[in-house]
Formats: sequence, C-alpha cells, structure tokens
Amino acid sequence: MARLYRHEFVVEGKMAFPIDMLRYDHCYPAREIDSTTIAEYVRTYGNIDKHEKVVLNQVTEGKKPYLTNDRWKSFGWEITEFIDSRQI
Repeated sequence: MARLYRHEFVVEGKMAFPIDMLRYDHCYPAREIDSTTIAEYVRTYGNIDKHEKVVLNQVTEGKKPYLTNDRWKSFGWEITEFIDSRQI
C-alpha cells in the first residue's frame, strides 16, 4: 500500500479565484477561512480589488507534491509558499 502525504501550500492572487484549479491539482482549502475566501471570490465573480492568500492542501501517494504553478500563474495566482509536507 502506498504511503499518503499531505502537502500544505499558499496561493496568492488578485484576480478571480480559479476554482477549477482545485480539481486540476487535486487540492482543497486547508481551513474554513480559506473556503470562505474562495466562496467570496465566486460570489462576486472575482470583483474584489485586494490581494488574497489562500492555504490549500493536496494529498499524494508520495513525498513530492504534484502542483502546476505555471497553470496557477496563467489565472493570475501563484504558489508562493510550501508550509508543510507530512505523512498521514
């Protein structure tokens, strides 16, 4: 059986939150406040004129996260920090 790892990281941006990136990179909001931030962007169609940080988690079957930073950048967001990677 493969070992699972949880990777916690931060994305930052100002444009509409690319909700499909959650599916594409197999990640999910780390905390309730992150879910609220994403929901606010969706509710207002991204018409929020402030820079936001969202903490996300990704679970993989190995120690390495599989994230697509160039794709995040194409939506005006960027992976700016890796907080933690640990076996779960």
